[in-house]
Amino acid sequence: MTPRTCGGRAPGWGTLLAVLLTALLEARAATGASDKAAADALYDRAKKLMASGNFEAACPKLAESQRLDPGVGTLLTLGECYDRTGKKASAWSTFREAAALANTRGQRAREKIARTRAAAVEPQLSMLRIDVPASSDIAGLAVLRDDEPVGKPLWGTPVPVDPGEHTVVANAAGRKPWTTTVRVERPRQLATVSIPVLPLNEVPKPPPPPPPRAPVKDESAGRGGPQRVIGFIAGGLGLGGIGAGIGLGVYARAKHDDAQSHCAPTCQAGGGDLIQAEAKRIALGSTIAFVAGGTLLAGGVVLVLTAPSPKAPGAALGVAPLVSADLRGAAVFGAF
Repeated sequence: MTPRTCGGRAPGWGTLLAVLLTALLEARAATGASDKAAADALYDRAKKLMASGNFEAACPKLAESQRLDPGVGTLLTLGECYDRTGKKASAWSTFREAAALANTRGQRAREKIARTRAAAVEPQLSMLRIDVPASSDIAGLAVLRDDEPVGKPLWGTPVPVDPGEHTVVANAAGRKPWTTTVRVERPRQLATVSIPVLPLNEVPKPPPPPPPRAPVKDESAGRGGPQRVIGFIAGGLGLGGIGAGIGLGVYARAKHDDAQSHCAPTCQAGGGDLIQAEAKRIALGSTIAFVAGGTLLAGGVVLVLTAPSPKAPGAALGVAPLVSADLRGAAVFGAF
């Protein structure tokens, strides 16, 4: 529903804006009145504390009163309070602020008083100078005094400070921060702090690589290893023995044929008998070498094939030599 006035016409935007501005000004005035009342109460309390000699408690109340309701008279009283507590730098800056505010407001008498008081305090000021050598003036260097930034134009310039400890900090990206504390104890003292070259931050070392994983030992691969080696050695000796037996057998056969030639048609004067006897001795050596070689070969094969294996743990295989007057060989048997 459109709002209407008594005459039936809706109010215009100008009227609404005027109402809003009026409400805002009234609210601001109410807040200002409240702040002024609080500022007056703080001021009155501070004056009583100063009259009793308790300047340390009075100064914070005057500073809060000035924040709530700035005035030249409050600044002059606050400057006096700082002067009585020995905070000459704070008193000097407060008197100068009072002179500037009085000048703005056309209060010439108060401006003169403020400037006179500032001039009286100035010879008693203690100074702190922060020097930044060219070697220390790196990109991004930030200097702070008591947590307040100290701009580059102030480097090397004595600045009034109150007595007591003052902390100076210097930092820059990629550099280790540096801090020091200087104590100002007496009037007209000049304390100097020189900013050193800030060292680079140590690059953190990368974590050591993880230790190599120990190879998983395949226990089954090692089972029967010595047995296999012995088997191969025995098999090699057996093959050598069989080879020797075959060689001796061929040689004995040749001797036998030679003896037969001496006996055709009849044996000659005992020559054939001697050759025949030598052939038999060689044949016997051939048989012994063949049997021994076959036995070693068979044993070697048995050792190799019966060694534990991950693929066929239950397999077993055997070889036995076969030797007769007409046959020489080996038989293979096994179970799976």
